[in-house]
Amino acid sequence: MYSTVKFGAIGVNEAKYLPESVTLLPEKLKQMGYSTHMTGKWHLGDCKKSVLPTSRGFDSFTGLLRGAEDYFTRKLFGNYDFWQNETVYRPPEDSYNTDLFTQRAVEIIEKNNPKTSPLFLSVQYTTPHFPLQVPQKFIDMYPNEINPARQRYLGMVSSLDEGVGTIVDALEKSGHMDNTVFIFMSDNGGDSNFGASNLPLRGNKVELWEGGSKSVGFVYSPRFLKHKGCVHEGMMHAVDWFPTILDMAGFNKGRSTILDVAGFNKVRPTILDVAGFNKGRPPILYMAGVNKGRPTILDMVGFNKGRLTILDMAGFNKGRPTILDMAGFNKGRPTILDMAGFNKGRPTILDVAGFNK
Repeated sequence: MYSTVKFGAIGVNEAKYLPESVTLLPEKLKQMGYSTHMTGKWHLGDCKKSVLPTSRGFDSFTGLLRGAEDYFTRKLFGNYDFWQNETVYRPPEDSYNTDLFTQRAVEIIEKNNPKTSPLFLSVQYTTPHFPLQVPQKFIDMYPNEINPARQRYLGMVSSLDEGVGTIVDALEKSGHMDNTVFIFMSDNGGDSNFGASNLPLRGNKVELWEGGSKSVGFVYSPRFLKHKGCVHEGMMHAVDWFPTILDMAGFNKGRSTILDVAGFNKVRPTILDVAGFNKGRPPILYMAGVNKGRPTILDMVGFNKGRLTILDMAGFNKGRPTILDMAGFNKGRPTILDMAGFNKGRPTILDVAGFNK
């Protein structure tokens, strides 16, 4: 599963946002009578009021509008970013964001009457995204981990686990769980530069390898799942949740087809029928050609006369020439590398043994 149909995130100083012409899931569910709430990370634009969460279908929002921040001070590059709806919110400085998101989720659950008002609750935890910060009690759970970054990362995952467990307890105690579909998912692979490990998969977050583009999730419901305890290993993209959740909510009753989004998900069984999932699912070309003919620092797929060439793009080969020089540093030379010797009879850009002596 992967989270976006556009490569790259919205930067701190960029006046960019998800186009207002795009209908979001909470907007559709609100039309169906759902109470819609969000807590956590928005990161879909914040440069004007009309693109904020409460203008895009959510009845309430508590969290950060941008991509990351200090988990205790709620600042990024000196800028404070924590909100309740459209108002700056300043919780105690010793409070931890993950706990704040959990507390808000529990508050929403406890206030909602499961018998009279259907609820859509989106909890977008930032944990374990950088910066690697977590209360000491979670770090102390891993005394045998000698890598400090890994130790903090594991502690952050444990804090996330505690938060999810608290939300599940609230759903059960309030009577919501019997009528709930609980979806847990990640948006991408981990970043080994910040304590994560994607083994045995190769690669990191933002890379084409499965370690970067493949993630896991699960769906739980005591009532609605047709096939429990099974594992699905086929292709899925995060945009698939839009038509799938609407179908589960009854949006397609009386309609001949399941809602199609961005060319994906053409009529097929929903996640509820895992045994028949993804029949005829079209493939996804991941993060290719995003700048429409212009050079891009993070364009990870190059076309070599019909063949795909996998490229290294993040400058991780410190002290050595990188596999791909994408910013025009190879002045006078082509910059796309044919790594497998496809250019038979012609010199390759990189002599693997001698690095272009």
